Amino acid sequence: MADIVLRPFPKLSPEQVEQINDALVDAFDLAELSRMLLFKWGIILANYINVRQGNSGIVSDLIEWTERRGKTRDFIAIAYAQNPGNPSLQQVAQSLGLTLPEVREKYDPTKALLAKPPLEAMVARHSRFINYNKFLARFRSLGDRVCRIETPYTLGTGFLVGPNLVLTNFHVIESVTTLAQAAQCVCQFDHREDSQGGAATGSVSAHFDREWLIAKRRYSNSDVLGVGEAAIDELDYALIRLKDNIGSMPVYADKHAARTV
Repeated sequence: MADIVLRPFPKLSPEQVEQINDALVDAFDLAELSRMLLFKWGIILANYINVRQGNSGIVSDLIEWTERRGKTRDFIAIAYAQNPGNPSLQQVAQSLGLTLPEVREKYDPTKALLAKPPLEAMVARHSRFINYNKFLARFRSLGDRVCRIETPYTLGTGFLVGPNLVLTNFHVIESVTTLAQAAQCVCQFDHREDSQGGAATGSVSAHFDREWLIAKRRYSNSDVLGVGEAAIDELDYALIRLKDNIGSMPVYADKHAARTV
């Protein structure tokens, strides 16, 4: 069998970049772009691009970002599948050699889901009922260990794994590099909302300890680029020590409920 030679797509010319920029501005607003990237690539646009600017500037920065990662053609394919009736996108897709059947095969949001595989069907047949009250009690106790991590730069989620230890993703605290920045970080536990989205209870706050970072592992470039494999130690986690033993404090909504850890 002959060897297959894989060559990267050529870099876009300034004229192509301008054409793509104009087409995307014409086809999507900020909210639509953000949803598309979140649902298709699992990324939050505001984490990578300054969204406090005009739509043209946002799109321009986004194209620059995809170009650095060799993902512009994939991005246009996603956009074309999302809005195939836009004439500007049609022209751009044609210039990049993309056809509608090709992009729909991979990215069409209306494409029917595949039938359940045999193994899943076997599992479904053998599923059993569980003790619902026990499940809810266990689920609630796990929820009492979840916190929102607020840093000067990002918001994230953490999980209490010890009386004063919180496990989170490294990318949540990546920008916290000084003691002054760490002093501004806080973990909010026990926040609840009612059915209208309003606060139903208060919350318990826990600040980072002075020696707050116990262990960490960076994320992989594959998490950002969407290609390749992560190395064995690229686990994207951080273990944080809190000032207070939040695990020994009662839950805010129920002063008699222990936050068992």
